[in-house]
Amino acid sequence: MSILVTGANGFIGSHIVRSLLQRGYPVRAFVRKDADTRNLSWLNIEMVRGDLHKASSVMDAAAGCRAIIHAAGWINTHPYNSWRVWEVNFIGAANVLTAAHKAGVEKIIYTASVFALGVRSDGQPADESVTDNLSHLKSPYISAHRAAEAKAAKMLDSGLPLVFMYPTYCIGPGIHNLSASPYRQIIAFLRGWMPFYSSGGLNLADVRDVAEAHVLALEHGGIGQKYLVGGENITFHDLLAGLAKAANVRPFALPVPNAATLASGWLMQWLSRKPLIDAATARLMRYRWYYDSTKAMNELAYSPRPLDETLRDTVDWLRENHYI
Repeated sequence: MSILVTGANGFIGSHIVRSLLQRGYPVRAFVRKDADTRNLSWLNIEMVRGDLHKASSVMDAAAGCRAIIHAAGWINTHPYNSWRVWEVNFIGAANVLTAAHKAGVEKIIYTASVFALGVRSDGQPADESVTDNLSHLKSPYISAHRAAEAKAAKMLDSGLPLVFMYPTYCIGPGIHNLSASPYRQIIAFLRGWMPFYSSGGLNLADVRDVAEAHVLALEHGGIGQKYLVGGENITFHDLLAGLAKAANVRPFALPVPNAATLASGWLMQWLSRKPLIDAATARLMRYRWYYDSTKAMNELAYSPRPLDETLRDTVDWLRENHYI
Protein backbone atom coordinates (compact mmCIF):
# COMPACT_ATOMS: atom_id res chain seq x y z
CA MET A 1 0.00 0.00 0.00
CA SER A 2 1.26 3.45 -0.95
CA ILE A 3 2.18 6.44 1.18
CA LEU A 4 0.31 9.51 -0.05
CA VAL A 5 2.40 12.70 -0.05
CA THR A 6 0.53 15.96 -0.57
CA GLY A 7 2.51 18.85 -2.02
CA ALA A 8 4.87 16.20 -3.37
CA ASN A 9 6.38 18.51 -5.98
CA GLY A 10 7.22 21.20 -3.42
CA PHE A 11 10.48 21.90 -1.66
CA ILE A 12 9.94 19.75 1.44
CA GLY A 13 7.51 17.38 -0.28
CA SER A 14 9.86 16.35 -3.09
CA HIS A 15 12.61 15.54 -0.61
CA ILE A 16 10.13 13.51 1.45
CA VAL A 17 9.29 11.52 -1.70
CA ARG A 18 12.98 10.78 -2.23
CA SER A 19 13.46 9.75 1.40
CA LEU A 20 10.49 7.39 1.18
CA LEU A 21 11.75 5.83 -2.04
CA GLN A 22 15.22 5.33 -0.55
CA ARG A 23 13.60 3.31 2.24
CA GLY A 24 11.58 1.22 -0.19
CA TYR A 25 8.12 2.73 0.30
CA PRO A 26 5.73 2.97 -2.68
CA VAL A 27 4.70 6.60 -3.12
CA ARG A 28 1.55 8.23 -4.44
CA ALA A 29 2.29 11.90 -5.15
CA PHE A 30 -0.62 14.34 -4.97
CA VAL A 31 0.03 17.55 -6.92
CA ARG A 32 -1.97 20.38 -8.46
CA LYS A 33 -3.15 20.03 -12.05
CA ASP A 34 -0.83 22.85 -13.14
CA ALA A 35 2.05 21.94 -10.80
CA ASP A 36 5.70 22.28 -11.75
CA THR A 37 6.92 18.68 -11.33
CA ARG A 38 10.60 19.14 -12.14
CA ASN A 39 11.52 17.92 -8.67
CA LEU A 40 9.78 14.60 -9.35
CA SER A 41 11.26 13.89 -12.78
CA TRP A 42 12.41 10.29 -13.33
CA LEU A 43 11.18 9.09 -9.95
CA ASN A 44 9.33 5.78 -9.74
CA ILE A 45 6.09 7.09 -8.24
CA GLU A 46 2.36 7.16 -8.90
CA MET A 47 1.35 10.75 -9.61
CA VAL A 48 -2.19 11.96 -8.97
CA ARG A 49 -3.24 15.44 -10.01
CA GLY A 50 -6.04 17.19 -8.19
CA ASP A 51 -7.14 20.17 -6.11
CA LEU A 52 -6.38 20.27 -2.41
CA HIS A 53 -9.34 22.55 -1.74
CA LYS A 54 -11.78 20.04 -3.29
CA ALA A 55 -12.71 17.37 -0.76
CA SER A 56 -13.64 14.74 -3.34
CA SER A 57 -10.30 15.15 -5.10
CA VAL A 58 -8.37 14.56 -1.88
CA MET A 59 -10.51 11.58 -0.88
CA ASP A 60 -9.92 9.92 -4.24
CA ALA A 61 -6.17 10.38 -3.80
CA ALA A 62 -6.20 8.97 -0.24
CA ALA A 63 -8.26 5.88 -1.08
CA GLY A 64 -6.30 2.68 -0.48
CA CYS A 65 -3.26 4.43 1.02
CA ARG A 66 -1.53 3.08 4.10
CA ALA A 67 -0.50 6.50 5.45
CA ILE A 68 -0.44 10.16 4.51
CA ILE A 69 2.30 12.75 4.82
CA HIS A 70 0.63 16.14 4.43
CA ALA A 71 3.39 18.47 3.25
CA ALA A 72 1.32 20.80 1.07
CA GLY A 73 1.16 24.46 2.01
CA TRP A 74 1.76 27.94 0.76
CA ILE A 75 4.03 30.50 2.41
CA ASN A 76 2.84 34.00 1.61
CA THR A 77 2.32 37.03 3.84
CA HIS A 78 1.13 39.65 1.33
CA PRO A 79 -2.43 40.81 2.21
CA TYR A 80 -3.45 40.56 -1.45
CA ASN A 81 -3.15 36.76 -1.17
CA SER A 82 -5.08 36.32 2.09
CA TRP A 83 -7.86 34.15 0.64
CA ARG A 84 -5.49 31.86 -1.25
CA VAL A 85 -3.42 31.44 1.92
CA TRP A 86 -6.57 30.42 3.80
CA GLU A 87 -7.71 28.11 0.99
CA VAL A 88 -4.43 26.17 0.87
CA ASN A 89 -3.36 26.19 4.51
CA PHE A 90 -6.73 25.69 6.21
CA ILE A 91 -9.29 24.32 3.74
CA GLY A 92 -6.70 22.11 2.09
CA ALA A 93 -5.46 20.78 5.44
CA ALA A 94 -9.03 20.15 6.63
CA ASN A 95 -9.77 18.16 3.49
CA VAL A 96 -6.66 16.03 3.96
CA LEU A 97 -7.55 15.33 7.60
CA THR A 98 -11.09 14.33 6.66
CA ALA A 99 -9.85 12.13 3.82
CA ALA A 100 -7.36 10.44 6.17
CA HIS A 101 -10.17 9.67 8.61
CA LYS A 102 -12.44 8.21 5.91
CA ALA A 103 -9.60 6.20 4.36
CA GLY A 104 -8.72 4.69 7.73
CA VAL A 105 -4.99 5.31 7.37
CA GLU A 106 -2.54 3.87 9.89
CA LYS A 107 -0.89 7.23 10.46
CA ILE A 108 -0.92 10.80 9.14
CA ILE A 109 2.19 12.96 9.43
CA TYR A 110 0.97 16.54 9.53
CA THR A 111 3.48 19.22 8.52
CA ALA A 112 2.46 22.09 10.78
CA SER A 113 4.01 25.54 11.12
CA VAL A 114 6.17 27.06 13.82
CA PHE A 115 3.87 30.08 13.44
CA ALA A 116 1.07 27.95 14.86
CA LEU A 117 3.34 26.86 17.69
CA GLY A 118 4.71 30.20 18.87
CA VAL A 119 8.05 31.72 19.80
CA ARG A 120 9.71 32.69 23.08
CA SER A 121 9.65 36.41 23.79
CA ASP A 122 13.05 36.34 25.51
CA GLY A 123 14.87 35.20 22.36
CA GLN A 124 15.76 31.79 23.80
CA PRO A 125 15.07 28.57 21.84
CA ALA A 126 11.49 27.35 22.16
CA ASP A 127 10.51 23.70 22.39
CA GLU A 128 7.21 21.92 21.66
CA SER A 129 5.65 23.19 24.90
CA VAL A 130 5.69 26.87 23.87
CA THR A 131 2.27 28.53 23.98
CA ASP A 132 0.90 30.37 20.93
CA ASN A 133 1.68 34.07 21.42
CA LEU A 134 1.50 35.48 17.88
CA SER A 135 -2.17 36.48 17.56
CA HIS A 136 -1.20 40.14 17.92
CA LEU A 137 0.50 40.01 14.51
CA LYS A 138 -2.92 39.76 12.78
CA SER A 139 -1.46 37.66 9.97
CA PRO A 140 -3.79 35.65 7.68
CA TYR A 141 -0.96 33.15 7.19
CA ILE A 142 -0.61 32.57 10.94
CA SER A 143 -4.39 32.52 11.44
CA ALA A 144 -4.83 29.88 8.74
CA HIS A 145 -2.24 27.61 10.32
CA ARG A 146 -3.66 28.12 13.80
CA ALA A 147 -7.14 27.20 12.57
CA ALA A 148 -5.80 24.14 10.74
CA GLU A 149 -3.95 22.97 13.83
CA ALA A 150 -7.08 23.41 15.97
CA LYS A 151 -8.96 21.26 13.44
CA ALA A 152 -6.21 18.64 13.58
CA ALA A 153 -6.26 18.60 17.39
CA LYS A 154 -10.04 17.94 17.39
CA MET A 155 -9.65 15.09 14.93
CA LEU A 156 -6.81 13.66 17.00
CA ASP A 157 -9.19 13.59 19.97
CA SER A 158 -11.67 11.73 17.74
CA GLY A 159 -9.15 9.01 17.04
CA LEU A 160 -7.24 10.17 13.96
CA PRO A 161 -3.64 8.83 14.25
CA LEU A 162 -1.83 12.15 13.89
CA VAL A 163 1.79 13.13 14.38
CA PHE A 164 2.66 16.83 14.25
CA MET A 165 5.89 17.98 12.58
CA TYR A 166 7.19 21.54 12.92
CA PRO A 167 9.96 22.30 10.43
CA THR A 168 11.83 25.53 10.96
CA TYR A 169 13.12 27.65 8.05
CA CYS A 170 14.26 25.18 5.39
CA ILE A 171 17.02 25.77 2.88
CA GLY A 172 19.05 23.43 0.69
CA PRO A 173 19.12 22.21 -2.89
CA GLY A 174 16.02 21.70 -4.99
CA ILE A 175 13.81 24.75 -4.54
CA HIS A 176 12.21 26.36 -7.57
CA ASN A 177 9.65 28.57 -5.81
CA LEU A 178 12.06 31.39 -5.16
CA SER A 179 9.33 33.72 -3.94
CA ALA A 180 9.26 31.89 -0.61
CA SER A 181 10.99 33.46 2.37
CA PRO A 182 13.84 33.27 3.36
CA TYR A 183 14.96 32.44 -0.17
CA ARG A 184 13.92 35.84 -1.49
CA GLN A 185 16.26 37.55 0.93
CA ILE A 186 19.07 35.00 0.46
CA ILE A 187 19.11 35.43 -3.32
CA ALA A 188 18.77 39.19 -3.05
CA PHE A 189 21.77 39.33 -0.73
CA LEU A 190 23.90 37.11 -2.97
CA ARG A 191 22.98 39.29 -5.95
CA GLY A 192 23.88 42.43 -4.01
CA TRP A 193 20.32 43.72 -3.90
CA MET A 194 19.79 43.64 -0.11
CA PRO A 195 22.63 45.43 1.69
CA PHE A 196 20.90 45.49 5.09
CA TYR A 197 19.67 43.18 7.85
CA SER A 198 17.46 43.46 10.91
CA SER A 199 18.13 42.57 14.52
CA GLY A 200 16.33 39.23 14.50
CA GLY A 201 17.37 35.69 13.74
CA LEU A 202 16.01 32.29 12.82
CA ASN A 203 16.54 28.57 13.01
CA LEU A 204 17.80 27.18 9.71
CA ALA A 205 17.30 23.52 8.80
CA ASP A 206 18.47 21.50 5.84
CA VAL A 207 15.44 20.43 3.82
CA ARG A 208 16.98 16.97 3.32
CA ASP A 209 17.18 16.45 7.07
CA VAL A 210 13.62 17.71 7.57
CA ALA A 211 12.35 15.31 4.89
CA GLU A 212 14.14 12.41 6.56
CA ALA A 213 12.56 13.42 9.88
CA HIS A 214 9.10 13.03 8.34
CA VAL A 215 9.89 9.45 7.36
CA LEU A 216 11.33 8.78 10.81
CA ALA A 217 8.08 10.12 12.28
CA LEU A 218 6.13 7.77 10.02
CA GLU A 219 8.13 4.86 11.40
CA HIS A 220 8.64 5.87 15.03
CA GLY A 221 6.61 8.99 15.86
CA GLY A 222 4.15 8.75 18.72
CA ILE A 223 0.50 9.43 17.97
CA GLY A 224 -0.42 12.91 19.18
CA GLN A 225 3.21 13.93 19.63
CA LYS A 226 4.73 17.18 18.39
CA TYR A 227 8.24 17.28 16.96
CA LEU A 228 10.28 20.38 16.16
CA VAL A 229 12.75 19.62 13.38
CA GLY A 230 15.29 22.35 12.91
CA GLY A 231 18.97 23.04 12.65
CA GLU A 232 21.09 25.91 13.89
CA ASN A 233 19.87 29.10 15.57
CA ILE A 234 21.56 32.06 13.91
CA THR A 235 21.23 35.85 13.74
CA PHE A 236 20.59 37.47 10.36
CA HIS A 237 24.04 39.05 10.60
CA ASP A 238 25.75 35.69 11.01
CA LEU A 239 23.58 34.09 8.32
CA LEU A 240 24.67 36.68 5.76
CA ALA A 241 28.29 36.19 6.78
CA GLY A 242 27.92 32.43 6.34
CA LEU A 243 26.33 32.85 2.92
CA ALA A 244 29.12 35.19 1.82
CA LYS A 245 31.70 32.63 2.90
CA ALA A 246 29.89 29.80 1.10
CA ALA A 247 29.63 31.90 -2.07
CA ASN A 248 33.19 33.25 -1.74
CA VAL A 249 31.99 36.83 -2.04
CA ARG A 250 32.71 39.86 0.07
CA PRO A 251 29.83 40.44 2.48
CA PHE A 252 28.25 43.86 2.48
CA ALA A 253 25.21 44.54 4.62
CA LEU A 254 24.44 47.10 7.26
CA PRO A 255 22.20 46.77 10.33
CA VAL A 256 19.02 48.81 10.23
CA PRO A 257 16.51 49.59 12.99
CA ASN A 258 13.33 47.52 13.10
CA ALA A 259 11.26 50.62 12.37
CA ALA A 260 13.19 51.21 9.15
CA THR A 261 12.71 47.58 8.09
CA LEU A 262 8.98 47.89 8.71
CA ALA A 263 8.76 51.14 6.74
CA SER A 264 10.60 49.46 3.85
CA GLY A 265 8.17 46.55 4.00
CA TRP A 266 5.15 48.84 3.78
CA LEU A 267 6.67 50.70 0.84
CA MET A 268 7.62 47.55 -1.09
CA GLN A 269 4.21 46.03 -0.41
CA TRP A 270 2.52 49.13 -1.80
CA LEU A 271 4.67 49.07 -4.92
CA SER A 272 4.48 45.36 -5.73
CA ARG A 273 2.41 42.23 -5.19
CA LYS A 274 5.65 40.25 -5.01
CA PRO A 275 7.90 42.47 -2.90
CA LEU A 276 11.28 41.46 -1.53
CA ILE A 277 9.92 42.20 1.94
CA ASP A 278 6.33 43.04 2.83
CA ALA A 279 5.08 44.59 6.06
CA ALA A 280 4.22 41.24 7.67
CA THR A 281 7.66 39.81 6.88
CA ALA A 282 9.29 42.94 8.29
CA ARG A 283 7.42 42.44 11.56
CA LEU A 284 8.55 38.81 11.73
CA MET A 285 12.19 39.74 11.11
CA ARG A 286 12.42 41.56 14.44
CA TYR A 287 12.00 38.25 16.34
CA ARG A 288 14.55 35.56 17.00
CA TRP A 289 12.81 32.43 15.71
CA TYR A 290 14.96 30.06 17.71
CA TYR A 291 13.94 26.47 18.36
CA ASP A 292 15.16 23.34 20.11
CA SER A 293 14.97 19.98 18.29
CA THR A 294 16.10 17.83 21.24
CA LYS A 295 12.84 15.86 21.39
CA ALA A 296 13.05 14.84 17.73
CA MET A 297 16.70 13.91 18.18
CA ASN A 298 15.92 11.71 21.17
CA GLU A 299 12.70 10.08 19.98
CA LEU A 300 13.15 9.96 16.20
CA ALA A 301 16.95 9.79 15.93
CA TYR A 302 16.78 13.05 13.99
CA SER A 303 20.30 14.22 13.13
CA PRO A 304 20.66 17.63 11.44
CA ARG A 305 23.84 18.25 9.48
CA PRO A 306 26.17 21.25 10.06
CA LEU A 307 24.85 24.57 8.78
CA ASP A 308 28.05 25.28 6.83
CA GLU A 309 27.40 22.20 4.69
CA THR A 310 23.82 23.28 4.03
CA LEU A 311 24.84 26.82 3.08
CA ARG A 312 27.52 25.52 0.73
CA ASP A 313 25.14 23.06 -0.97
CA THR A 314 22.46 25.75 -1.23
CA VAL A 315 24.78 28.24 -2.92
CA ASP A 316 26.14 25.55 -5.28
CA TRP A 317 22.63 24.54 -6.31
CA LEU A 318 21.53 28.13 -6.90
CA ARG A 319 24.56 28.71 -9.10
CA GLU A 320 24.15 25.46 -11.04
CA ASN A 321 20.56 26.45 -11.82
CA HIS A 322 21.50 30.04 -12.72
CA TYR A 323 19.52 31.67 -9.90
CA ILE A 324 22.56 33.65 -8.77
